[in-house]
This record gives sequence, C-alpha cells and structure tokens, in this order.
Amino acid sequence: MSEVRDVSFAIRAAEEAAGAGDFLTAEQYLSRAVELEEVSFGPMHAELASILNNLGVVYERLDRPDKAEACYRRAYAIAKASLPPGDPGIELSATNLREFCEARGIPFEPSAFAQEAAAGVEVGHRAAPS
Repeated sequence: MSEVRDVSFAIRAAEEAAGAGDFLTAEQYLSRAVELEEVSFGPMHAELASILNNLGVVYERLDRPDKAEACYRRAYAIAKASLPPGDPGIELSATNLREFCEARGIPFEPSAFAQEAAAGVEVGHRAAPS
C-alpha cells in the first residue's frame, strides 16, 4: 500500500473496496490517503476531515470503535478549525461524531482522548514536534 502516492487514487480504491464489502482493504487505502494528505497539506487540512470521516465509517464496519471515535473526533476538530462557520463539512463531521457517540452512550463533548485524537495521536500518526 505504501506504493500508492496519489490521494485521489487511494480514495477511489477505498470506495471500490468498501462498495465490494472489503473493509480491510478500504481501511488500508484510507489510512494511506491520510498519510499522503498530511505530508502534502499538513495535519489540519479540510480535506483530511473528509478522509477521516470515511475512515471512521470503515472502522465502525470493522468493529473497531476506538479507532472510529478517534477518526470522528479528529475530523470534527479539523473541520471546525479549517472550514468557515456554516460550512456543510462541519455539520457532517458533527453529525457523524454525534451519532457515533449517541449509539454508544458516550459523551459528544471532547475529552483528553479527543484532544489527542485531534492531534493525530490515536489514528496511528504522531503530532509534529513544535
């Protein structure tokens, strides 16, 4: 998967895999897309929120709720920080996170865990040193 160097290709491949019910492959492609997006545009780019939302859905399908929550919380934090108020991407990220939390009886509000996830710690990435 590391040979994939194009975010658009990785996203399309993930969509195809998910459409075929192959969520393990979709997870691999979306994880690679996250890496590529971060390298190209940094850890707070708006497009990264969209990729993380999709990765959260895949993690839910793979029954990995901790990883799904980390993705949804990070996507929401990025969307709020990088998109203008009222942008539909913010509402989409909020809705995904809220529905995830409600389904599991966990608080929607950020916790210390969510702050780490927003910084990229829990999704397999380390925050860049200051």
